[in-house]
Amino acid sequence: MKSGKTGGYKISPEISWRQVGDEAVLLNTRTSAYYSLNPVGVRLWDMIARGADAKEMAADLVREYGISEAAASKDVADLLKSLKDEKIITAG
Repeated sequence: MKSGKTGGYKISPEISWRQVGDEAVLLNTRTSAYYSLNPVGVRLWDMIARGADAKEMAADLVREYGISEAAASKDVADLLKSLKDEKIITAG
């Protein structure tokens, strides 16, 4: 990735997580709230951890699952909104 890149996300330092099989379990250590991610969510979570932006994540879903660009963009936007609303991630 290029330095100075914008649009990525960062995982909150209050989040502890583990992959369990093909899913992931996340714990907010401040609130003790638990969350889970399905296999597609885990794939996107890995991309978030690497600093990918929403466009890169959607393109990955299009390549991997053969869905339309519009559907992939909506799915990514919905997940990112949920993660931001719960303060699991922040804009990078």
